[in-house]
Amino acid sequence: MSQMSGQTEIRYARCDGINIKHVGSEAFFTSPVTKSVHYLNPSALALLKLLDSPRTLQDVMSVFASAFPETPPARLAEDLSHLMIELERLALIRDAGTS
Repeated sequence: MSQMSGQTEIRYARCDGINIKHVGSEAFFTSPVTKSVHYLNPSALALLKLLDSPRTLQDVMSVFASAFPETPPARLAEDLSHLMIELERLALIRDAGTS
């Protein structure tokens, strides 16, 4: 997951065809690429919903920083980077070009 390309920042978006299913308070997804079912924790679900529209990592950080003001920015950046790498690996999010 590259963050910057020269002076432009990569935008990320949710991949097409992702199906999110809610069972009680739990959320699961299926992907047309992996063809498997996975559990989404609340943070991953919020990120996928946020990425309905292309956003930069900085955009995502700002939203999550507002939602979790008690979390140190460095910790938030590390956690979000790991989460986005995992979601990209599972073919749930994609590079949507540069801003």
